[in-house]
Amino acid sequence: MQHVKWTLMSGGYCTHPEKMVLPYKKLKKRIFPALFSLIEHPVHGPILFDTGYSSRFFSETKRFPYRLFRLITPVTFSEHESARSQVKEAGYAPEEIRTIILSHLHTDHVAGLMDFPRSEMICSRSAWEAVRGKEGWSALKRGLIPSLLPGDFADRVLFVEDTPVLSIKDRFSPFETGRDLFGDGSLISVALPGHAAGQIGLFLRTEQQGTIFLAADSCWVSEAYQKNVLPHPLTDLLTADKKALVESLAKVHALSLQHPDITIVPSHCLETWKTLSAPGAR
Repeated sequence: MQHVKWTLMSGGYCTHPEKMVLPYKKLKKRIFPALFSLIEHPVHGPILFDTGYSSRFFSETKRFPYRLFRLITPVTFSEHESARSQVKEAGYAPEEIRTIILSHLHTDHVAGLMDFPRSEMICSRSAWEAVRGKEGWSALKRGLIPSLLPGDFADRVLFVEDTPVLSIKDRFSPFETGRDLFGDGSLISVALPGHAAGQIGLFLRTEQQGTIFLAADSCWVSEAYQKNVLPHPLTDLLTADKKALVESLAKVHALSLQHPDITIVPSHCLETWKTLSAPGAR
């Protein structure tokens, strides 16, 4: 398995009652950062896993029905938090990002795509088919603002289903198979459906931090996978497949028990962000 360099970043945040994520909690507001990753590959260069929010989120949610995004989950974002700005701060021009891996196509994961017009995008075919051609309320129910996706998305996308299948049960059980995105074992995607159609997670190995598992939105906070706690039933309104969500969360929970050395990163966990972004964490 090829080693890569990994940096966790936060592209703004939203607030929401913590009870919606952990039903035994109270209704007080909780911050949920939109985490994304910069992965530096020795051959393929800088790669992004998701993009977080961007200023386009605000321009594209001025009118209904998309304005409901702002009302349900108020967003706080500054331009210096954009994937574009943070990539430049890391020493790369946006044009140098040749690949963006998308865990799924919800707004808080794709809002920065327009800033990387030369990037190839990787996602699951089922994720794309679930939102392709959707507009208005049909798109909103799937967590999508169509205008945040590049107009040439279909021409620039590579589907994980077209990459080699790899047996991983000896290393990453309970996951049995994954997709070897670059054919060198460096980035291995696994299916995590439920929260969104075709959602994927990503295994990667670093020299200093060990093995990382980017768990996307299979769970929103670390406490959820540690205790195998499903979100509040009200969130089922926006869940693509409840049965699949239960199964995906159970796998991440089992992974944490069977492989305690693997660092698991939910996409919206403030505690995880604080821990991994602290001085000396890298």
